[in-house]
Amino acid sequence: MSRTTTTGAESLSSMGRQESLGGYAIDWLQSVEGVFFSGDPLDNRSYYAYGKPVLAVADATVVVARDGFPDNVPRHQGQFHTAVPVTMETALGNRITLDLGGGQFAHYAHLQPGTVRVKSGDGVRRGQVLARIGDPGDARGPHLHFQVSTSVNAVAGEGVPYRIDKYCVAKQAGVLNEQRRGELPLNGMHVDFCEAESK
Repeated sequence: MSRTTTTGAESLSSMGRQESLGGYAIDWLQSVEGVFFSGDPLDNRSYYAYGKPVLAVADATVVVARDGFPDNVPRHQGQFHTAVPVTMETALGNRITLDLGGGQFAHYAHLQPGTVRVKSGDGVRRGQVLARIGDPGDARGPHLHFQVSTSVNAVAGEGVPYRIDKYCVAKQAGVLNEQRRGELPLNGMHVDFCEAESK
């Protein structure tokens, strides 16, 4: 069974200081029986998350849509080299930012090259496919970096907590036995966006 794993937010090192990418940011990965890929670990297509659709979290307006950065070769151990030098402009790779209204912005990063389907100024609907998960920017393997903040610039704003309508948490031996509603998953949780029965 496929699971989604959450990890804590990334950090950028910029001129000797750490820039947090959001206190409520989540890196979304996908695993099957606790493993993130099947096949060649240096091939992005081997990773379960690679190429999965990225959906709009709400009706919103696109304010940033960046495409064109190449994927990296995944590396989790040993030397890691990005496909392009990491700068403040390239660290998030291909990315989309949505204006949710009320001074809140949803940021999606590390999108597969050539899959960004929207442009700045477009209106989007909740659930609309925006792009696909990739591995560009400062990413060591395919995943989706997602956060909500108070700025169109993912690094400049304050992280904003948000809620996920419904998900299930794997509690033991891969068994999904707890459904959560209106919460944000914690770091390291294994979750599934299941259609489990309501409790």
